[in-house]
Amino acid sequence: MRDTTQNKYKNKTVTASFLVVFLVTFLLLSINGYLGYSAYTKVVKIFPDKESKKSTDVFNPIKVEVINGCGIEGLGDHLTDTLRLNKIDVIQSGNYYQFNVDKTLIIDRSGNMMKAKKVAGILGVPERQIIRQINKTLFLDITVLAGKDFSNLKDSKEKL
Repeated sequence: MRDTTQNKYKNKTVTASFLVVFLVTFLLLSINGYLGYSAYTKVVKIFPDKESKKSTDVFNPIKVEVINGCGIEGLGDHLTDTLRLNKIDVIQSGNYYQFNVDKTLIIDRSGNMMKAKKVAGILGVPERQIIRQINKTLFLDITVLAGKDFSNLKDSKEKL
């Protein structure tokens, strides 16, 4: 008769070593998968495709404040309506501390000139009247400072 105690011990050893090899393999594959996924997401963030840019624009509207610097009553409301019709988020409107601003200015606050050019295009402001004064504490992208040249701008033909 055979000694079954040795066979039982041998089977337990084989089962334990198989389990250890399986767990180590699973652990290594998991780590490899995680590192690969992490590297992939970083590459996607560095080099976003055109589709991801379009989807982020939907969630990141251009935030604008409109400041009346020429004293024409209702000008801020008019510019606000024009911008909102073009899907621009006007978050604040008010008067400048004085009413002697000659030229309308588009002031880039976030460092994204494409947004400033878009707002300038909507209002008919020449690109030479776009200036950059980055101020992240304002929590907006653009300041529109309306000047006395308002009547020369594209949308002002339907005057107040």
